[in-house]
Amino acid sequence: MRHTSIHNVKPRCSSHVNSDLGLGSDRARGLDHTQSYIPPMSTVPIFPPWRISDWETVDDRIRGGKSISMLQGRDSDGVWFCGTLDITALGGAGFASQRFRFSDQPLRLPKSEYRGIRVELSPQPIVLHSPSEFTLVLNTEPITYRPDGRVESRVTWEAIFTNLESSHNLSFDMFRATYRGRPVDPAPVFDPSIIYDLSLMCRSAFGQQYGPFELHILGIEAITKSKY
Repeated sequence: MRHTSIHNVKPRCSSHVNSDLGLGSDRARGLDHTQSYIPPMSTVPIFPPWRISDWETVDDRIRGGKSISMLQGRDSDGVWFCGTLDITALGGAGFASQRFRFSDQPLRLPKSEYRGIRVELSPQPIVLHSPSEFTLVLNTEPITYRPDGRVESRVTWEAIFTNLESSHNLSFDMFRATYRGRPVDPAPVFDPSIIYDLSLMCRSAFGQQYGPFELHILGIEAITKSKY
C-alpha cells in the first residue's frame, strides 16, 4: 500500500480521546497550543507500513551538534524512535529527528476531509531527566537545496506530544508554524492538503530536556471528518 493512497483504506473507528500535549514547556517556547476536543472519530493509517529504510536521519550534527537518533523495527509491533539528545555542543540547543519523504506523491489531508493526526504509542515508564516531550513535524513546502548541498530551512508545522500517554489526537489547529525551532509571527495559513514530508523530533527546548530518549510508536493515522 502506498502511503498517499489513504482514501482507499477503510477508516477504523475509535472513541478514545487524549489531548495532553505537555503544554507547560511548550508555552515556555512561545508555542501556546489550544486544547481542542475531538469527538469519537474514524482514522485512516499513514504508518504502518513503516518502510524504515526510507527514513532519513536529521540531527543537530548538521549544525555542529552531537545529538543522534535512529528509527528501529525491533519487533512486529510498531517502531522505536530513539537516541541521545545533546545540549553541550550548541550551548543548550539540540535536536534529533527522523524524516520520511512522500517522494512518490505528497500526502494529501485536505481540511475538508480530515481534522488532524493521531499518534498511537506504547507508554514508557518515567525515567528521571529523560526527554519525554516529542514533536510531530509536517512540511507543506518541498525540500530545496543550497549550492553547498544542504537543505534550505523551511517554515514547518509542529505539534507537541509526550511519551506518557497511549494516544494523542493532534487536531490541525494544534500545529504551529515554526522556523528553525522558533515561532513564526504572523504565521501563514496551514494547508495540509499537500504534505511533502513528515518528521519525528526530540528537541531540547533550549536546554529543558536532554539525554537518552526512546519512543515506541505503534501507528500514525489521519483523523477523518464525520460525514454525518
